[in-house]
Amino acid sequence: MLCSSKVRLHGGREESKSRSFAMMLRHLQFPSFADRLETAVRRVIAEGKYRTKDLGGNNTTQEIVDAVIANLD
Repeated sequence: MLCSSKVRLHGGREESKSRSFAMMLRHLQFPSFADRLETAVRRVIAEGKYRTKDLGGNNTTQEIVDAVIANLD
């Protein structure tokens, strides 16, 4: 489910979107998955290694999604 979702991750809007996904997961009775997603998004943003082109980076959306997936515990 999460692997097919493409979300631009480079700051505040992404945290908001991840919260939306997390809220959906909690609504579907998957609170631990929601927590894992939020933690992974925060790690990728805090690391600062991945940036989309609109923020001066060169990463694609897919690369950033892959980074979030790689950070899932």
